[in-house]
Amino acid sequence: MHLYQTIEDIPFFENTVITIGTFDGIHLGHQEIIRDLLSVSEHRKARHLLVTFNPHPLTVVNKEKTPVLLLTTNQEKKYFFQKSHLDNVLFLPFTLGMAKLSASEFIQTVLMKKIGLKGLLIGFNHSLGHDRTGTPEALKEIGERLGFFIQCIDPVKMNDQIVSSTGIRQMLLYGDLESANAWLGRPYSVQGNVISGKKLGRQLGFPTANLDVPKDKLLPKDGVYAVLIHYESEIFMGLANIGYAPTIPGKAHGLEIYIDNFKEIIYNKDLEIRFIKRLRDEEKFESSETMVQQIENDLQKARAVLASYIRR
Repeated sequence: MHLYQTIEDIPFFENTVITIGTFDGIHLGHQEIIRDLLSVSEHRKARHLLVTFNPHPLTVVNKEKTPVLLLTTNQEKKYFFQKSHLDNVLFLPFTLGMAKLSASEFIQTVLMKKIGLKGLLIGFNHSLGHDRTGTPEALKEIGERLGFFIQCIDPVKMNDQIVSSTGIRQMLLYGDLESANAWLGRPYSVQGNVISGKKLGRQLGFPTANLDVPKDKLLPKDGVYAVLIHYESEIFMGLANIGYAPTIPGKAHGLEIYIDNFKEIIYNKDLEIRFIKRLRDEEKFESSETMVQQIENDLQKARAVLASYIRR
């Protein structure tokens, strides 16, 4: 896969079919757009290019400066794009100047002049340009005027609901992991680096790994989860706790992992956590003995869930 970081990196090719969007989550709807991009470009003997943005446009144009929590970081996007068999991906730097361009200006100065746009594939509700005036209807008119084709991809639905990043984000925040995973077409995952903690879990017989998660990454609702841990090409079963661990005074909010039947020291190592099932809310226990008993119960449930999941 050719990964481009700036528009200047891309060689001009006048027969290029492009899709463009934030692709946050790379959910079932995004996956359908990617498949169509590959199919259309092959049929037309064209080069294909997926254009996404760095950073997310909302972090640039959001006047309130509220944090934008992402379903997929740029690093995770690269991984999923690679698995999607894309040949060309551009992480287009997004600036305030770019945000002020109309759809027609953006298409002419960036997609046509710099890349070689011949066709544009967009989602059913995608809009380009300043104030999102480049609706699918407006883009079709621009395409007829400037000489490129527009193809609008129908939405993907599950249970009569349109699959969307916004919907998945709400599901995760409300603890509906099952629905979120269904819309993603895979388990929701978080990547992070193992950092040192208070080592209290080790004293209780359940050594845990604390993960340093990117600040712009969305964590699911606080609670205890059955998870699969991807570490150095191997998959391990385990538990994840998201929250403050209220039984332990002064603990900061974070993501903590227990890896089943695992003895290695993995400080400064990278892990991928795949969330399979939400088991319960966080609880404050009266004693460490009560907490250990609950963890053992959680682990029994997690082993049953994860063993069944792995056998699928």
